[in-house]
Amino acid sequence: MMNKRATSTSNTRQHHWHQFWFNISISLKLIAIIGLTLGLLLACQQQRFPLALPVYYLAISLITWLAYYRDKRAARRGHWRTSENTLQLLSLLGGWPGALLAQHYLRHKSQKRAFRLGLYLMVLLNLGALVWLYGDTGQAALTWLSQVLD
Repeated sequence: MMNKRATSTSNTRQHHWHQFWFNISISLKLIAIIGLTLGLLLACQQQRFPLALPVYYLAISLITWLAYYRDKRAARRGHWRTSENTLQLLSLLGGWPGALLAQHYLRHKSQKRAFRLGLYLMVLLNLGALVWLYGDTGQAALTWLSQVLD
């Protein structure tokens, strides 16, 4: 049997380990969000993307964060929930910065490993689409699309 002191030391060590990963986690998320922001602004300055794109990312991130907030509140109250597919779709459409911040600060959907892995997949798919759009093939597709829509 463990005595109280050994249990307390073990709990303290566990707390410090959890706090360490908590700090690393938010740091990586903030680096990703800052990287996205700087990348979008640089691409706009190079006229590879329209200036509306960073505004779009900000808006969809806010909408996504609010969807997480609403779902967290509904979960606490036992009300109708936002589907996980909807939350993931919002992330895929560019709301992943809001999703990462909501997961971290609201502590919502942060324990479900499958959901977190799905979110990280949405981040990679979204960033992959941005990289493709930045390239020559993506630029040609954007030019064609703007001609079709005009």
